[in-house]
Amino acid sequence: KKFGTTYHNAPVMADDLELNTGSWYAKPPLSAPGFSYAGPVSSHVGPGGVPLGGNFLFEDAHVTWIKFGLGPLGSFPYIAPAASGTAAGNTYFLYPVATGKGPW
Repeated sequence: KKFGTTYHNAPVMADDLELNTGSWYAKPPLSAPGFSYAGPVSSHVGPGGVPLGGNFLFEDAHVTWIKFGLGPLGSFPYIAPAASGTAAGNTYFLYPVATGKGPW
């Protein structure tokens, strides 16, 4: 009964769009026994490791591709940061700006 109700535009899941301690790449390289990774930390990366965008799943079960873009003076006009992992210094981009702040 949730589909199509008040919160139908609430994002509930998204691709990983992440800034790792000020870099679009793993810093320091992620490692475990027999494994090391120093590549991009986001899904759907473009030049310089910057994400091109991401898929967002909404409460009513629709999925929308939202492009990622850097605006003037370091702003994020399409997908904004929603949380920061203070211990790791990561920033996660989980807030589709066009949906508004809700409630939806």
